[in-house]
Amino acid sequence: MDAIQTKSYFSVVLRADGIIQITVNTDQEIDVAEIKEIIEAIGKAGNYKKYPILIYGSNSITPTPEARAFLAKPNTNPFTIASAFMVKSLQHKLLVNAYLKVNKPNRPTKMFTSENQAIEWLKSFL
Repeated sequence: MDAIQTKSYFSVVLRADGIIQITVNTDQEIDVAEIKEIIEAIGKAGNYKKYPILIYGSNSITPTPEARAFLAKPNTNPFTIASAFMVKSLQHKLLVNAYLKVNKPNRPTKMFTSENQAIEWLKSFL
């Protein structure tokens, strides 16, 4: 299980259970260029195959509206089967909820507060 860290603000790991885990460690805005870097890291970590994705973000991460719209498009991320967002704070929950309702991602995407439930849901896509 090797981490591919493209930038100091995120890491991508292919876990032993077949799920790719992304951890975003920044309180800065994330724009389209940074989303593209993360997607490329997902491709490298998973040998350019599709995987379910478990996403952890800092409590105050803020993707730009353009980044959220870009990420929701059907062909933007060819390496993701489904996405599970882990949320810890009310701010993070509101942001993910807005992404789900406004941007309506084209792949199965859910928000979780329980890591076990998120992993169980993601494993259903393996």
